[in-house]
Amino acid sequence: MEDVDYSLFMHDDSESDYGKEAMLDYQMSWVMRVAANKAILEKNPTLHKRCTDILLKLIGKSGCNDIEIISVDVWKQWQRIDVSANVIIKCNGKDEKHLVVLEDKAYTMIHGDQLNRYETIINETYNKNDYLKDFEKHFWVITFFSESEEGYSALNWYCKDAKADWGLLSFEQVIDDDYTPTGSDLFDDFWIKSW
Repeated sequence: MEDVDYSLFMHDDSESDYGKEAMLDYQMSWVMRVAANKAILEKNPTLHKRCTDILLKLIGKSGCNDIEIISVDVWKQWQRIDVSANVIIKCNGKDEKHLVVLEDKAYTMIHGDQLNRYETIINETYNKNDYLKDFEKHFWVITFFSESEEGYSALNWYCKDAKADWGLLSFEQVIDDDYTPTGSDLFDDFWIKSW
């Protein structure tokens, strides 16, 4: 098979690139679940580490030692929220529960008080449930706009204006601008190769 530097997965003969957000939903769901998969750790430790690094960034545990990811349960489009994930980890021997909430933007800006609505949905659901109320919440907007583009600046304003603490990551920031191949076609074709 011929080695190409562009993504065969994301690059075809279409006249538009419609569908980026849906593809990111599936990728983020997969990346977080790979981080919790012990079989992938043995089969492809490089892929497992990259996915784990992304997940730890999303839950504010980048650079921490002695972390074991116990489980990751992911929902796409629950209550119109792009991706939400319950993440259970063991950090320094102590169990921790984290909720990751992702909204992705490729074509449009935040609309209709969207971030505050999602926060309200999350709080109403999680705060009323004895098991869920202990989850530490992490809200993120992931965008295909690069940091130098006007769209990124506008999204940053929306994140800062929201009631909850919404972080903003560009596509490149998700992987820390690390374009080293992992040996996984699914990861490399989406995150590393050119679209």
